[in-house]
Amino acid sequence: MTHRLTVMAALTAAFLIGIGASDARADGRDGVTHFKHGRFQEALKELLPAAEKNDPAALYVLGKMHSAGLGVKADPKKAAEYFRRGAELGDAASQNDYGAALALGEGVEQDIERAAMWLMISARQGHRQAQDYVDRLTRHMPSAQVTDIRKMVGDWEAAHKAQEGKANAEASPSP
Repeated sequence: MTHRLTVMAALTAAFLIGIGASDARADGRDGVTHFKHGRFQEALKELLPAAEKNDPAALYVLGKMHSAGLGVKADPKKAAEYFRRGAELGDAASQNDYGAALALGEGVEQDIERAAMWLMISARQGHRQAQDYVDRLTRHMPSAQVTDIRKMVGDWEAAHKAQEGKANAEASPSP
């Protein structure tokens, strides 16, 4: 229980730091601003349409709102879903929070290997808190298990890079 409280305290402390770390795109920028100023209902009105367009910052902030019950009823399942969607889009803050949710079993079934994978991906993007979580999760794992998780990270990164390349090629005008 103490470890769980320590992890939750660290997540809470990183709450506003993570919001700054998530890249706000034009669609969700006003919602993020409203959120930072405590105007949660206005934030919700801006963030929901941006999330429908897969704006990573909007997904991350909606995850935070549902996680902490800010302007909405606290709902760990919805929070985890928003974090998952942002994580899959490559957002380091979402990857960190989704990994933490998986580690704790908050809103999702607990899965330490997938938690470590998402946290490693986030840490490789420079998310310092994620690296701390990776160290804690993998400290007592057998080296073969850590190796398997690193392979999962590499596979995800290769697939994500290929997907980004395809999206960029489709967005570029043909000569």
